[in-house]
Parts: sequence; C-alpha cells; structure tokens
Amino acid sequence: MSSLGANLMRKFNNVVLLSLTVIFCLVSAVSAVAQTTVLPTSVAFGNEAVGAASVARSVSLTNTQAVALTINSITVSGAGYALVTAPSAPCANPGTLPAGKTCYIRVSLTPSALGAAPAGMLTFTTNATNSPQSISLSGKGVAPLTLSPAFFAFGATSIGGTSPTKILSVTNVQASAISLTSVGFTGPFSLDTSANTTCPQAGGTVSGSLAAGATCAIGVVFKPTVAGSVTGQLTLNDGNSVEGAQSIPVSGFGGSEVVVSPLALAFGNVAGEPQARQRASRCSMARA
Repeated sequence: MSSLGANLMRKFNNVVLLSLTVIFCLVSAVSAVAQTTVLPTSVAFGNEAVGAASVARSVSLTNTQAVALTINSITVSGAGYALVTAPSAPCANPGTLPAGKTCYIRVSLTPSALGAAPAGMLTFTTNATNSPQSISLSGKGVAPLTLSPAFFAFGATSIGGTSPTKILSVTNVQASAISLTSVGFTGPFSLDTSANTTCPQAGGTVSGSLAAGATCAIGVVFKPTVAGSVTGQLTLNDGNSVEGAQSIPVSGFGGSEVVVSPLALAFGNVAGEPQARQRASRCSMARA
C-alpha cells in the first residue's frame, strides 16, 4: 500500500473512532437523564372518614424520551388505597405513552379504622431506564361525623319541668352525603323537635341525609323525674358501615339546688352571764 493510501486509512480510522466516541458520550448523557417523571413525589390524604372513599388525588406520568414509552403496569399497595381512572388523559395500564406526552392516574383512600392508615405506595413500571418509580401514600381515618360539644351538663331543673334547650352541632366530614338514621337517649333526656333542631327529622327522631361538609343542629332537653344528680347518654346513629354510631355523655340535676349562705357565722364579743346568777341557776337545777 502506498504512503498516500496508508495516510487515508489512518484518517478514516480516526474519524470512525471519533464518531464512535461522540455517539458513546451522547448515549451516556441520554441515559443519565430521567426518561420519565412522576409528580407529585408523595400523596398525603390527611383526615378521611372511616368507611368512605376519599376524593381521588391525581398523579402525572411524563415521558421525557424521544420515543414512545411502554407502560408495563401501574400498581398500588397498602390497605385502603385504590387506583381510579383519570377523567382526562388517563394512563393506559398497560399501554404506551407517546414521546413528550403526559398521562394521569388517580388514587383514593378508604380508611378501615380510626387512626393512621397503613403506609401505601403507587408504583409505575415501564421500559424506561429509571423504572420503576414509586411515590408514598399516607392518610388518617376519622369518624365520618364530628359532634360538638363533647358532653352536656344541664345543671338544676325542677322535677317535672323542662330545661332550656342545649344544642349539639353535627358536621359531616365525608366527601359525600351521609344518612342520619336516628338519635337515642338514656336517662330523662330527649330530642327537642322544634325549630331548634335543624338536622332532618322524621317520625319524632333525627332521620335523613346530611350533605358533604354540611353542619346541622340537634336540640336536647332535660326532664327530671327524681331529685338529685342524673347521668345519661346521647347516641347518634348514621349510615356509615364502619363507624355507625357516636355517643356523648349528658348530665343534669333534678330539683332545686340548696345553697347555704353565708358559709360561716361570726357572733363577735358576747357578754358572759354573772357568776352569781350562774351559781344560783346551778343550785336551782340541783334541787329540782
């Protein structure tokens, strides 16, 4: 081979080597960049009514590749968490996501008990190099209804009479309406069926639907039949399948409370009886 040919071959080889080096660097750089993005990085549901599904939270998956993304699966773990199809641009599960596009999946929580819900995880498994991608899920189960105040103390009420009405506020903390089925009492306490009670009524009790986030009032009266302190309980029943009833203690006093006033008597200085009269008196008592 001539020297010219050898020089051309060396240059060609150098060009090929340089090209391969550039391609390798580009591939490495592309591999170092996340090929999918999941947002948000965690979902905290906060307080959710036990036995009722929460408002579904949306999570996005973005394909940052220049080619279509293969979605192998989208799964959720943890008791009470569930996948919900997004109303707009839902992620195919399984399926594909075009280059540069974003899809959405939603997740809900239905707590099964009061207190912190088990930790959950939402996981996307794809053919991207940064797969799988997971986000944490958390929440807390609370009673579907809140009652305020936590107890009633009526004080003194005459026997056979009726106390002034006390008001119990009832709030539906669910994301959906709840059915109030009845209210019951132990002891001489009862429902005030007048306008003081704004919760739905039927058949002489609280019965009907309370809208999501709504608050209504239950009027309660005390009608003592015996004298002295009396205790009882108010129980509100609802249509929640898990926490179907909530109670608060109630108390009162039958009859008028006796008040002694003043609590002490101070007579001051009192003149003593003359001793002679005292002796005479004692003698008279002895002769008798």
